[in-house]
Amino acid sequence: MQLRTPTPAALEEALWEARTPSNVRELEAQSTLIRDRVRRHKSSSPASIIEAINQLKKGAEVMMLSAELMRDRISNLEKANEAATKRRQRKKKRIQKQGTLTKGEGEDILAQKEAAQQVERERRQEGEQSGLSRQALARCSRCSQPGHNSRTCKKDTLATA
Repeated sequence: MQLRTPTPAALEEALWEARTPSNVRELEAQSTLIRDRVRRHKSSSPASIIEAINQLKKGAEVMMLSAELMRDRISNLEKANEAATKRRQRKKKRIQKQGTLTKGEGEDILAQKEAAQQVERERRQEGEQSGLSRQALARCSRCSQPGHNSRTCKKDTLATA
């Protein structure tokens, strides 16, 4: 009589739920599990393997779509950044338009700008003198006279004296 070590009983396969992988580690684990199941598959139903493959496919699609959305977002942000950079550069004003500019021509351009500003100032002053100013003069709420307010009104001090 010889003593023998009994063969271990077949371990029941751990129940595994097919889930959509959400990151690279889960994708790797699920693909390894599917590979092992395919190797062990003999005559049993392939339904669980098909379900696992479908979940793997779904997870890969989700990751690819999110990567595509991120690429689009990055592209849009790069375009917006480029446009903002161009806009900042465009704000710089230059006197020179074409060719070289002599000192006399530069002085003429500056004189024209100053004259235009002076005309604009005079136009605004004429509007104020003719009563066409944008803001009305402040008036006292007690005596309705312009130039002071109710705290500094002389009418109040005359009445009490």
